[in-house]
Amino acid sequence: MEVHQGFHRIEVPYQNRYLYQHILIGNEKLLIIDTGINSTPEEVLLPYLNEKNINTNLDIYILITHCDADHCGGASVLKKYFPNAKIMAHQREVPYLENPTLNLSYRYGEFESIGIKRSPKKYEQLLQALGEGVKVDIELNGNEKISLSKDWEVKIINSPGHTAGHVLVYDSLNKCAIITDAVLGNAILTRTGKKALCPTYRYTNEYLRTIEIVRELNVNILYTSHFPIIDGKQRISDFLNESREYVFLVEKYIHEKMKQNGELTLKLLIEEADDSLSPTDRKIDLYYCLQGGLERIKEQGLFELIKLNGQEIWKKCEN
Repeated sequence: MEVHQGFHRIEVPYQNRYLYQHILIGNEKLLIIDTGINSTPEEVLLPYLNEKNINTNLDIYILITHCDADHCGGASVLKKYFPNAKIMAHQREVPYLENPTLNLSYRYGEFESIGIKRSPKKYEQLLQALGEGVKVDIELNGNEKISLSKDWEVKIINSPGHTAGHVLVYDSLNKCAIITDAVLGNAILTRTGKKALCPTYRYTNEYLRTIEIVRELNVNILYTSHFPIIDGKQRISDFLNESREYVFLVEKYIHEKMKQNGELTLKLLIEEADDSLSPTDRKIDLYYCLQGGLERIKEQGLFELIKLNGQEIWKKCEN
């Protein structure tokens, strides 16, 4: 649907939750923000452009906010339909967008080092969703502006934490921000409103800074990739606060387990987590925030990481 003049938000069923796509159409440029999985362009985006009779003869820019499959998998398909379109992404995401196999290992296989593996079928599904690699035409540092019309300019802002090079789009004209997965509340929800999975931020300090970056934008509306529209200053503040509180809930859990056990493995933390952190059937996704939490506590000088018989063990620092 068109939520502002020239600003379209498309609701896409994705697994057991929603994926929201955003397209901004000015008089001079058309900006597509993320591309879904490899099937999304032909099943959703292209039919939508056709149904709404959107002018695709404009200069087309395709912004990939980060390298998750449901955000980048359709980029190569769109590039085939719009060969002159410019693919944009933050420089820290570029290697993974251009190489899906590397992306699969980096984003979805990092926890194999601690003995946790997805099934071969799941890896096959993820690789298919990631689609073909796509050459990034414009590498971003997260401080760029795009003029869509003479009176409509949007800004790309680096918003890391969920991934290393995540970016968001700030639209001052409409007093809103398209943050996709930059901030994730205390759970990503199913289409029926139940918890689908935990917030999958990976770099805790950067994620906390991003929460405050979004807060400082002082917008009236947040458009995310997996939540309904968040409008109004109070609702936005509540969402940002609960996102921050989840980070501290994770770290409280880590400290409690260290006190109980004297030492920790990441695998133990994942296995013993309860529903306050993650749905039972999606505990594997806790890897991201737990690893980020452990690393942040280590940076604070409270924990140390040792390797014993090929196993990574976290211990409290002796001070």
